[in-house]
Amino acid sequence: MKSLITATACALAALAGTFSSAHAGERAKYDIVIRNGRVLDGAGNPWVRADVAVRGGRIVAVGVVPQKGKTEIDAAGRFVSPGWIDSMDQSGDVLRRQGLAANKLLMGVTTVIAGEGGTPVPAAEISRYFAALEKQGIGVNFATYYSATQARRSDRRQREGAERRRAD
Repeated sequence: MKSLITATACALAALAGTFSSAHAGERAKYDIVIRNGRVLDGAGNPWVRADVAVRGGRIVAVGVVPQKGKTEIDAAGRFVSPGWIDSMDQSGDVLRRQGLAANKLLMGVTTVIAGEGGTPVPAAEISRYFAALEKQGIGVNFATYYSATQARRSDRRQREGAERRRAD
């Protein structure tokens, strides 16, 4: 999660165009402070102008943050929001090869839900698939649906297989 927040903050910095480090003599209280942003809380409320402080990969303060961050991002005129959710994601296969998912993070997407058209692997392999992703590490939160279509296909194949075995 720490790398996720850091990657999101760095993506915001690239978009904002202003990225600086704390001065050499100052001791930074936070890892990152995003300043002067139009902060959205993700609950549908109107934005508020605020600073956001991050330490140890977690948001620890929102509001007026007078202390310095090791990295300071000026988000004036920009929106700062929690991560977005892609509820129709198709990158289940790609995550095994490119776990960082930079394409998602650079767009502010931090959670992806796959499987709307089917899981990335057959049902019997889902546990191994998630274990492999967990061991490898990925840059986004990931979940998958198990679609009704997949369940019907799997059930039909099992019935057809049982019928063939009886016929033999």
